[in-house]
Amino acid sequence: MEDLKMKTPESAKYLNVLLNFLGFIVILSLFGFISYLFNLENFTSFESLIILVPSAIYLSAILAVVVMLKRVVKTIIFLQNPLVKENVTRFKKSAYIFFAVGTLEFSIMLIAEIVINEPIFNYGFIFPLFIGCVILVLADVFKFAITIKEDNDLTV
Repeated sequence: MEDLKMKTPESAKYLNVLLNFLGFIVILSLFGFISYLFNLENFTSFESLIILVPSAIYLSAILAVVVMLKRVVKTIIFLQNPLVKENVTRFKKSAYIFFAVGTLEFSIMLIAEIVINEPIFNYGFIFPLFIGCVILVLADVFKFAITIKEDNDLTV
């Protein structure tokens, strides 16, 4: 009798390579950012801090999300079953990271407006909040699919 094990989708393999590349780029960017911070003349104005602080947070957030996505892809490649509770938790953590980034961006924008005393409002903070919502919906879909799979496994 043949083994009925599913074959890993090619897209998962490509996604793993893409996430490796993205993680590498983010790590290089963080190293570049750290070396930039050691140049003390970069801290001469408040405007430079408005750019530097969120940049460090964004890069760290992207790296955290890339690591979580790599773990999700591992469940596809190695376990050949992405419907595990750990992936729901990973999606929720990723969503919370996006919410934090959007909230931080909004807060920094408001603080900059107050300090600089010029309107600099933009809608850039909406995108991370929207992505966070999409990821939370995806987490709920995964949670629902896990429940259906567990019920199905019990009936077979």
